[in-house]
Amino acid sequence: MIANNISGAGAFGLGGTDSTIVIPAIGISLESGTLIKQNLPGLHVAILEDPTRLAGGDNEGNIRLYAPPSIAGGSSVSHWDTVASPNLLMEPFINSDLKSATTLDLTPNEMTDIGWSGGLHCPVNSDSSATIKLGACETGITNDVGPFTLFPAGSDGRIASGCTAADLVHSCNGVASCLAKVTSAMQAAGIITEAEKNTILACP
Repeated sequence: MIANNISGAGAFGLGGTDSTIVIPAIGISLESGTLIKQNLPGLHVAILEDPTRLAGGDNEGNIRLYAPPSIAGGSSVSHWDTVASPNLLMEPFINSDLKSATTLDLTPNEMTDIGWSGGLHCPVNSDSSATIKLGACETGITNDVGPFTLFPAGSDGRIASGCTAADLVHSCNGVASCLAKVTSAMQAAGIITEAEKNTILACP
């Protein structure tokens, strides 16, 4: 057990990718670590799973935000805490066990809370061009075929069967605010990269 060295900061997640290290380890708060040390020797401690508690949640079940003692630009209080298990899409670091291709975990709920709403739909005549084009603007971006799980599209995302990436872009009919949301959703779902999103938004 590794205790935090900052009072009031709570437990913390442990990182690392070396598969040869198999020592069970857990992060605990400074207060818990101090209590354990004060009762040594002779103290026996067990690591148990409490089915009534959510990893990454507080005592009321609210998800914890990432708030390290030193401010991390772009991450502090704008991502979920790294303690969350299973790992969440909107944590400050990319984890190999994310399932964002099939579920956006808490992300749609978060977006709903901050005001994103509405749905995405496929036009009747699907655009099956090799690349995404906006009018005369050729982006050069591969026009992938779905199904795609996207947000904004309700509280749990939406599977857009039979759509192409171009269909999703064209669903905005050139409205800039809509296009910004759709391309952000496409990037979050792994359909396009951030650079490709910027290319689409740069089209006149």
